[in-house]
Amino acid sequence: MASQTFYGGFLHMSAEKKMKYIVKDLEDFSPLIIYIKKLYFKEYEDVIDLLKKKIGSRIVCLDENCKKIFLTKDLSINYLDKMLRKNVEVIGLGIFIGSIIKKRFVPSPHLLEIIYRSINKIRGAVSAEKDGVKNFLYGKDLLYRSLKDLYPPLEKGDIIAVLDKDDYSVIGVGELLEDLEKIMILKRDKRYENMPIVANVMDLGIYLRAQHMFIE
Repeated sequence: MASQTFYGGFLHMSAEKKMKYIVKDLEDFSPLIIYIKKLYFKEYEDVIDLLKKKIGSRIVCLDENCKKIFLTKDLSINYLDKMLRKNVEVIGLGIFIGSIIKKRFVPSPHLLEIIYRSINKIRGAVSAEKDGVKNFLYGKDLLYRSLKDLYPPLEKGDIIAVLDKDDYSVIGVGELLEDLEKIMILKRDKRYENMPIVANVMDLGIYLRAQHMFIE
């Protein structure tokens, strides 16, 4: 059986199969902190405290590039170590909160759902009409004609949440293609109604079909 060691924030599996796991405290994971600070400014500490109480205080990346980022409790970290000692490949731990894509943090729909529902403040998001919700869940971009409400801060290039206008559930995240002021102008122009305004990055349709296994 391959042996494992823990040092410097990394869990390694030796022998032919070598796996790296990054483990950090929530407050030390700068990509997430920067994202939350941009949305909630001075209130970001309240959001961090909320996440620690509801989910946990430990960040785990299941690869060295942080393409799969989980938030969990110390107890789960101990369980992870036990699984590795048994040469078990772990593909999930706690709550999946996002990924690092092109050197920036992309939050998972589930993370934003927890934040919005818990503090009752929606920021960095847009809501979509029924047809837009259906199309977005099939991996398509959100079009101007399906855009309902806007929740600043919103800047071109931001990764934002896309909400169902009926129940405000987070159906996915995408990249905003224009600044807020320009959106307000183009939204009233019929020539742009079939143009995309949010490029789909991650939606619940893909998220649910992935059928990932999670260790609670």
